[in-house]
Parts: sequence; C-alpha cells; structure tokens
Amino acid sequence: MIDIVCFSWGPKFDPEYVNNLYHSVKRNTTVEHRFICYTDRPQGIECETRPFLVDLPVWWYIILCGGI
Repeated sequence: MIDIVCFSWGPKFDPEYVNNLYHSVKRNTTVEHRFICYTDRPQGIECETRPFLVDLPVWWYIILCGGI
C-alpha cells in the first residue's frame, strides 16, 4: 500500500478541489493506496484528513496558494 498525500492550506483551494483530486486519483489508480489530505479546514473533504502538527512558515503559504 502507498500513501498519496496532498496539502490544503489557506483560502485558494476549497474542499471541492481536494475532492476532485481525491476522486481522480481513486478512479485512475489501480495500486492499493490511502489518500491523505493535510489541511487547516477539514470540513467538506471526503478523504482522510489530518491536521498540521506545527504552524507552517509563510513560504508554505506562498507555494501552496500561488502568492500572497
């Protein structure tokens, strides 16, 4: 089994975006896997979610959200 991980932090990508990614991977992957989303907003996300264990530095926000 493999883990497929995504990160959703901040306002740019809503739960619908994460759910589309999750369902696309599920539909197109034959390998047994677990899809995990690390997020600060787990409401509405259909896959397994986990909280961030530490506060992320500002540069993570820039990378994940495409700028401030």
